[in-house]
Amino acid sequence: MSKIKRKSIYQQTRMQLGRWRRNWQAASLVTKGKQLAGAGNQPAALAVFRQAFDLNPSVPLAVYESLRESGASSPGYTQQADALLKSGREAEANDQYRLAIATSGTYRETQDLDKLLQQVVGDNLVVITQLAINYFSMFEIWYRYFRKCGGTNLLVVALDPVVYRKLREMDVPVYLLPVFNFQAGIRDILWYETVRFRQRLIDMGVDYLHSDIDAFWLENPLGKVRTLKADIVASIGYGTPQYVVDDWGFVMCLGFYMMRSNAHTRKLYPSYIKYTRTCGHDQNGLNTLLWEQGTSWRPAPEGMLEGRCERLGLSLVVVPDQMISRQESAYVGEIKPLVVHPLLEGKSMVSKMEQLKKAGIS
Repeated sequence: MSKIKRKSIYQQTRMQLGRWRRNWQAASLVTKGKQLAGAGNQPAALAVFRQAFDLNPSVPLAVYESLRESGASSPGYTQQADALLKSGREAEANDQYRLAIATSGTYRETQDLDKLLQQVVGDNLVVITQLAINYFSMFEIWYRYFRKCGGTNLLVVALDPVVYRKLREMDVPVYLLPVFNFQAGIRDILWYETVRFRQRLIDMGVDYLHSDIDAFWLENPLGKVRTLKADIVASIGYGTPQYVVDDWGFVMCLGFYMMRSNAHTRKLYPSYIKYTRTCGHDQNGLNTLLWEQGTSWRPAPEGMLEGRCERLGLSLVVVPDQMISRQESAYVGEIKPLVVHPLLEGKSMVSKMEQLKKAGIS
């Protein structure tokens, strides 16, 4: 066995032992938090639960149900958070949103997905996007563009109960997938759980088009995208994973992509989920999987790229920037793209909103 291989196994073992230790500590804190809640000490219980979530982001939001049993209720945290966010005090706003989530009273998946899909699916397609409460201000802009260009068949996946309530108030079709609580290390969990949700659509025989809420629809892209005969149609990216970019010269950007439900994609999904969990991101997971399985590419008309993965039986199409743009401006040369998906840097929502204005999106 090589030194590199031994080192890799050693590092993986240490990481696994670290996760077990953190998970055990989180479980102990959950027990302590429930005891404090039962004794009526809501502030102390919230502080302990927060530690548990940060140690293990997979702790279910349902642990907050003990707060209801202690008589706790939400004292307008959401309104306070909204006001703080408008004044640019983002960190303080997020603390208030976290309290709003904890005292919302809604912590589990309870909706009938099949019934909900019957209301939103059209021509066997549903458009999906996802967000947590900290991205609600961006969603409001995205939704205006979506409706202006005649977008339909939308289902929003709400990642926390606070944004779920706001979307219901807007009469937006929404499904609650309660996993977000501003906990440390949540990104890996978000991608894993949302990809598992998309698998349910594929298994139910429904095609989906996923659009990030920072991929703004200037014109309705569905007519064009649906004419492309491939199992997966995606926009083009040049970011991650870098080793795929180094080989292919690009990656399939999953900020805007469509997947058709068929035998090939249903077979793909268990591996897609596994790679998403391993790589910590849906885009890294799918691109790595396709790369390892020997996907080949060739130029196609209109600047597109056609791909084929024989081992997985998949046909692929990547559309050019002239259709789905990742450029800073909403225009590429003289061609107006159907969707503009600007690269937004940094973690601050205030900064991201300023960058959108510079990109011509408001």
